[in-house]
Formats: sequence, structure tokens, C-alpha cells
Amino acid sequence: MVAVWQGYVANATKELQGFGLTKKDLNVLNQVLKPKGAQPDYYTFATSTNKKTPPWMTHNPTWVPDAPYPVTIPYELYQWTALLPEDWLHTPNASHVLMEFVKAGSGSFQYILGGEIARSSDGMSAVSEAYRQASFMVSLDGKTIPLFRASMEQYKGKNSYEDSNFPGGTEYNHIGADEMGPLKSDWTKVCPDEWTMGQRNAKCVSLQESVWGTQTLEKLENIKKQLDPHYRMQCFDCVGFKMQWSDEEHLQKKLKTSGRWCVNSTNGGGCSKWVDKDPADVVQKPGHGT
Repeated sequence: MVAVWQGYVANATKELQGFGLTKKDLNVLNQVLKPKGAQPDYYTFATSTNKKTPPWMTHNPTWVPDAPYPVTIPYELYQWTALLPEDWLHTPNASHVLMEFVKAGSGSFQYILGGEIARSSDGMSAVSEAYRQASFMVSLDGKTIPLFRASMEQYKGKNSYEDSNFPGGTEYNHIGADEMGPLKSDWTKVCPDEWTMGQRNAKCVSLQESVWGTQTLEKLENIKKQLDPHYRMQCFDCVGFKMQWSDEEHLQKKLKTSGRWCVNSTNGGGCSKWVDKDPADVVQKPGHGT
């Protein structure tokens, strides 16, 4: 695999330089898959890289720490956990879009998909076709989402009023706290996060529809109605989640609290570290400090 990658970099040198990469960039790119020697076991790796792991957990080697560690601050740095179609990778625009994405430095984690994910099914699962046909997943912010969506045939030039079946294309396991689908009026445009929840629900594709697609979500909602007609089983942004949001009222930015916040929760509902200032007031987004 290393030899194949390095061969690709060597053969594509002129093309990559055309995207603005320097010789130094190409050298770094060439070494990406170079073996780095023996790697530690997962427990050692997690405790050494996860800086929020409390000290007492390092003395319990049978308790593998969570990564990321549970916190009370919502994860809202990215607005689309995008599933990139395999056939899209072979289009003329894909290389340009991906290179602009890398150069912008606005991405976070990525997951390579493959194996039997496209075929392993008995026909009764809720896994969307967009998920099965995806090559990999990337997390995108509002600046790069239009660039990706505008280059994909399933979104370009389409909207929810003329094209009734949204195809999906969002990876559900890593969604941000305020993630939504695109504007109903233009599937290449981001749903503004400064809108109220009432406005977003009225004018944007729902998170659920952006994950499962219009047709599969309708089937899942019908199953939900049959098994739970009174909606007693609720979880935020799950299939059948019902919450009334006002078009005018904003969510409270400040809630009444005891004046103390837990930033390191522990097993059993305890807390190993309390702070006297709301952590959300000091959280910085990428490009705005550390």
C-alpha cells in the first residue's frame, strides 16, 4: 500500500503542484503512509492521547477510557458529516473539491468505508443507499459544504419543492449538536445555524431526512407509529422525534444553573472536576484560537 501511494504521488506531481502544493507539501504527502514502528495497545494509546482522561482511570487497565471523553458541552463544530459517493470520486470536479478542502484545513476526522458494507443486507435494514454507496465520510463546516454539494449530481440544481425525494447522504453516528440537512429551497446551501429552531425546521431538510432519505424515513416513521403511537419513546433527533418549536422564539442561550459545571464526569454519575464558569463561554472554534 505504501509503494502504491508513493507511486501515485510521484506520477501526480505536476497535477498536485497545479493545485498549489509545494515541494515540501509533496514530501509530507509522500510520507503519509510510511510505517511508524510498533504501535501501543489501545488502552495505552487512549490514555496517552486523551488529555481529559482522569488520573484515577490510568490505574484501572481493564477500564478502557472513552475517546472523546464525555462532557457537558455540545459538539457543534461541524455542520455536515458527509458521505461521499464512490462514483463522485471519478468525476472531474472531485479532485479539485478535495484539494480545496485539504488546503482550507477545515476538516476533522475522516472514515474510509468499504468491505461488504455495500452488499451485506437481508433487505430489511434501515441502512440508506447513500451509506452503502459511499467511499468515505468527512466532517465539514459551513464554508466547505456548498463546495461539496454543488459538485454532486444528487444535490446540484435540486430542491424539496420540485424534487420530492431527498437522497440522504449524512452519516448519523458523528452528527453535531446543531446539524441539519440543507435548505429545502436549494440542496447545495447550508441551513443557517443562527436561525431559530422553528425557522430551521420549516425551511431546512430535517436531520433524519438527510440521514435516511425521504423514502426510507417515511417507512421508518410508519413503523414508529405502529409500535409507539403515543410517542412515549423519545430521543433527540431520532426517527419520530416530536418537538414543537416556535418560529419566533429562540432557544434560551443561558439556562438557570447552580453556578457550577462538571467538565469531567465519572462512572455512576459523579464528577472529578468542577468549574465555576460556563465552559461553553470559552470554547473556541477552529481558526479562532486554541
